[in-house]
Amino acid sequence: MSLVMLAAFDITLIETVGVGQREIDVADMCDTTCYVAQPGSGDGVQFLKAGILEVPHILVVNKEDMGAVARRTLSELGAAMSREHSEGNWTVPVLSASATKGSGIEALADVMEQHHNVLREHKLIIQRRHHYQVEWIVKRLREEFGSNGLAQLGGAEKTIDQLQIHSSSLFEQYEALRQRLL
Repeated sequence: MSLVMLAAFDITLIETVGVGQREIDVADMCDTTCYVAQPGSGDGVQFLKAGILEVPHILVVNKEDMGAVARRTLSELGAAMSREHSEGNWTVPVLSASATKGSGIEALADVMEQHHNVLREHKLIIQRRHHYQVEWIVKRLREEFGSNGLAQLGGAEKTIDQLQIHSSSLFEQYEALRQRLL
């Protein structure tokens, strides 16, 4: 659905219910991933240990109006994580916000725009979105035909490589791959 929304709107926000494996998969379909931490939950440090905090481009501590507990969570996240994102020219900001007070929202919107501008300046948006579509196709093939079906195509990596180099529509390629497996 995110691909449909992206075709219709300039900005699409996707909210997940948590930070499990399925929610991390969503990051493969987003230009900008924002992790929102709740103060005092201890989740931030636990997620850091699990490697999940390497994914987001922006970290936000929600409910900054909770005072000291929010500031402590903000400090823990800021101190514990590597601030350089794996995608290159981006330093992950750690922000705080409060919907109750209406604070930090504008700063969050500004940082999201800054990240989008960095992607555009480095000509990464088209490349990333093409990658999303390729990943979507491989995921659909895996769901429909299983890992055995992907093995018949030469494996997931070979399929990804083939989808990356062809100039025809990815959806035409998807249908051609489906037909080969049927």
